[in-house]
Amino acid sequence: MINQINQNENTQNQFFNAIRELQIGKLLRKSNITKSCGISAYEVFQFLLMLVFQGKNLFRFLNSKRKEQAVSKNTYYRF
Repeated sequence: MINQINQNENTQNQFFNAIRELQIGKLLRKSNITKSCGISAYEVFQFLLMLVFQGKNLFRFLNSKRKEQAVSKNTYYRF
């Protein structure tokens, strides 16, 4: 169990480092992808991309025990 938690954290760290290296935030700004208030567009994109690479479903994540980590589903759908 502890080993699995460490692997998940390590995978997430590598994922976030790769996004930082690819400068996804700058690409989003250059493409005029912005939000007027609340969580940034970069954070929404990062979360959705992480779900894809983990093979997770947004609907199931929002109904799981970890839903406190996410913002409302409307934020993701509007994005």
